[in-house]
Amino acid sequence: MNLIVGKIVNVLCIDMNYHGLGVAKIDDFVIFTRDLFIDERASVRIISISKNYANAEVVNLITKSIHRVREDKFFLDSTDLYNLSDSEQLRFQIHNTSEQLKRAGLEFNNIVPISTENTLNYRNKCKFFVKRDKFLRLFLYDYKYNKIVITNFSLASKNTNIILEQINTSSLKFISILESITFRCNEKDELMINFNDYIHPKLYASNENEFLELRKFLYSFPFVKVVYPDRKPLKVEFKGVKYELSYNSFFQVNYQVADLAFDKISDFFNDINDCIDAYCGLGAIGFSIKNAPKVIFVDNNRDNIYQLNKKINSNPKYTSYLVDVNTITSKLLGEGIIVDPPRGGLDDTLINHLNSYIYKKISYLSCDLLTLVRDLKKIKDNYEIVEVYAVRMFPGTSSIETLVNLKKR
Repeated sequence: MNLIVGKIVNVLCIDMNYHGLGVAKIDDFVIFTRDLFIDERASVRIISISKNYANAEVVNLITKSIHRVREDKFFLDSTDLYNLSDSEQLRFQIHNTSEQLKRAGLEFNNIVPISTENTLNYRNKCKFFVKRDKFLRLFLYDYKYNKIVITNFSLASKNTNIILEQINTSSLKFISILESITFRCNEKDELMINFNDYIHPKLYASNENEFLELRKFLYSFPFVKVVYPDRKPLKVEFKGVKYELSYNSFFQVNYQVADLAFDKISDFFNDINDCIDAYCGLGAIGFSIKNAPKVIFVDNNRDNIYQLNKKINSNPKYTSYLVDVNTITSKLLGEGIIVDPPRGGLDDTLINHLNSYIYKKISYLSCDLLTLVRDLKKIKDNYEIVEVYAVRMFPGTSSIETLVNLKKR
């Protein structure tokens, strides 16, 4: 069949790829379609063609999967699996994790899920963009990168959505230098609200009058505790430990699932004396390791280490370093190491350290399956995979969080 952009064809979805796209074939030519699930038949419109595959969009759903639980046709790019059942989302995650491990020669068949029943309104941090308009309007992108002004975001907390609706139906004035608003909440759904990722203090000061109405509006909600540029931290209690979050502090976006995942790490490290919490953020994983007499925290975020040092308060059990973990590998001495790196995974410097200074145990918590598998392949001669967990940190999305526990060979 001769495919051209704009042509409508009927297809049967036979699989879903790593990015959550439905996979169909016409004469062995692959067509990827968003929001098309296994066993569904649909009329789809070709929107782009490359040498080996085409991308398409659903025009008409002919036969629906039993796992399609919603028919949200203007779904957001950030919630690409929102219409798929929770059980099938879990199957998708376990299947993709298993396949990626297998392709790297790391086949592991007993992948265990870590999940909760709370698969909506779970995010403790949400960023919305500001649309240039007469009035202040917040939006997210759909899968075509159209700007969608919404009054309810399915993954955001209840109080975040209350303010989102109020802003997007208000007559608050558009602010010229405002590009985004980020909402962070604690376990009580109390909010910290930040403007842009960063506004230089001088720039804010010169435009301060534009923000007066918005700040007054936000502080009118009793659950709003901090609004930029106020510097009071947001207080969070997690696993019995109290933390103070700044605008730039890192914390896992799903409190309930993180709680369960950290328990698995703590259980795995129950016989470890000294351990390292690399890429530690506010130290939530390290503080959950109850039996270790010594914990070393490492992070390159000044806000994280500042708050962490206030909590450590000269306790000899804990040591912290404000530095890139790759620059102090000679000080990363202990029986176990926990790594929770950003999406890019581990640097080769740390990989080389793991292969030379052999730890008794490693826990690797990853938000990117491909870089995780890449790194595991590099250390497989010295470490054996003991446990693999499909961590449901991001329900409603194709993003995959994985926890792998390893021991030395």
